[in-house]
Amino acid sequence: MLKGINLKITLVLFMIMLFVAPYINDAEEDLCKETGIVAKNATFVPIWYKRNEGDCTLWQRNKLLVIRPGDSVDIFSDMNCKTKYCSDMKMYENFKSFDSNNNCRMKISTGCNLSDM
Repeated sequence: MLKGINLKITLVLFMIMLFVAPYINDAEEDLCKETGIVAKNATFVPIWYKRNEGDCTLWQRNKLLVIRPGDSVDIFSDMNCKTKYCSDMKMYENFKSFDSNNNCRMKISTGCNLSDM
């Protein structure tokens, strides 16, 4: 009788794992890798950015910037892109780390305060 109960418990645990396993893998997967992470400029000061060492571009307040895997984005406080505004932010992974609810959106507030959006 004990052998039958152990077999039933084993089968139930196996069935649970079959249903739970796909969700465990999804939690580790980067859901933003296809679309990129959307960053919003929520600062009250003018800031500029350079994507992948490109041109210095004004990032207007409340405007969105899409940062994709492999992108390097530097944020500056001057129009010549010489003075860094956010010195420790650069790569997609840095921006993605602030997206706590995995909706691929985050914001930058005054003082380089980054948070989920």
